[in-house]
Amino acid sequence: MRLPRWHRRLLILLILATTAAGAAVVGRPNPRQPAPLRLPAEVRGRPGRLLTIQAETPAAQVRWHACRGPDVPDLWHSPDGKTLLFSTPAPGRYDLIAWTATGGLPSEAVGCTVVIETPEPPVPPPPPAPIDPFQSALLAAWAGETGVDRLAQRDKLASLYRIAGQDTVRQPQLHSVGDLLAALQQAAKIVLPADALSKVRAAVATELRTALPTSPDTPLDAATRDRCAEQFARVGKALESLR
Repeated sequence: MRLPRWHRRLLILLILATTAAGAAVVGRPNPRQPAPLRLPAEVRGRPGRLLTIQAETPAAQVRWHACRGPDVPDLWHSPDGKTLLFSTPAPGRYDLIAWTATGGLPSEAVGCTVVIETPEPPVPPPPPAPIDPFQSALLAAWAGETGVDRLAQRDKLASLYRIAGQDTVRQPQLHSVGDLLAALQQAAKIVLPADALSKVRAAVATELRTALPTSPDTPLDAATRDRCAEQFARVGKALESLR
């Protein structure tokens, strides 16, 4: 049966449209692309320490290669290669690359720089504190004290000098250095036996003779009272440190 002319034209158009669609499908490029791979641009660490470098990718496997550096680093990676452990004792810059593949298509190599920082030089210990001659003499005297009550006597003597520096030296009825020393001697007789800590008290007396006026007639003016208060406080602190 002969088709009408308009039927023949419609059939020809349908065939051309189908052929064109098929050609478009066949000619379309392969949409598959390698899975993306991301690494940190730079990682910093210290010599001999383990560094962890993490690769981010949906691919199943990651491979690594150390390109160059001051030393050949030690590399360990997890079974899938997405976690790399890096270690080297030599400071400097190290270049790493990693890549992966998806469906037989390899990815581009991605770089990562590892910077192993130069360790800071050790800080030298501070110099020892200068030895105080008075403290040394006091320790030697203390080592020679054998009394069974020496600890209690030490506390009483330290308290005597501490109070002298805080209160006694400020008493207005004391007008001279002689008055002040007499007040200290009287207080010492009250709180300590005459022979208690004789070596320690001798060391203290020697120190005070070098640090304070020796003339008993020296007036207790404001400056002298301050000087005496400072030295008495120093003696009290030194006595408290005896063990």
